[in-house]
Amino acid sequence: MKTIAIIILTATLFIGCSSNNYRPAPVNDQPQPHKKNQINPPTKMAITKPIPQSSYSNSNVRETLLEHYDNWKGVTYKYGGLSKRGIDCSGFVYLTYRDLFDTNVPRSTKLLASTGSKIRSSQLRPGDLVLYKTSRTVRHAGIYIGNNRFLHASKSKGVMVSDMGLDYWRNRYWQARRVL
Repeated sequence: MKTIAIIILTATLFIGCSSNNYRPAPVNDQPQPHKKNQINPPTKMAITKPIPQSSYSNSNVRETLLEHYDNWKGVTYKYGGLSKRGIDCSGFVYLTYRDLFDTNVPRSTKLLASTGSKIRSSQLRPGDLVLYKTSRTVRHAGIYIGNNRFLHASKSKGVMVSDMGLDYWRNRYWQARRVL
């Protein structure tokens, strides 16, 4: 009798813990706009004041981007990441435009591809977006810094500067966009 009671009690516990009503939470993959008074998780980085739009110049933007790179160099890649603990390419672009240029851009490469105005690669200047098709479905984003080089978060090396003339990037170049 004691054994039957234990079996019934155990079966009741297992049945009570299972459910056929499981539904995954909906996923909102739309980037959320940055609000001026929004509180963001702290990141350990030097505070850089945004460049006033009236003083944008190629050299000014380039120098600001290189200082920003010094603060982020080598931060590891983490898909969906948005901090110094790990960041992905669109997150790096998003934070860079927000923090350095006080400009909101989308948080996904898909949406970055329709941001600003499309330009030819021959028209690139520091601060322009550069976009790549790294596979049939995967896109990659970075920020042009001049001299045929761009700043980005790489899966293999984290935040880094790459040469657009290397075969890998030259063969995968997709488009450039002017946001500033």
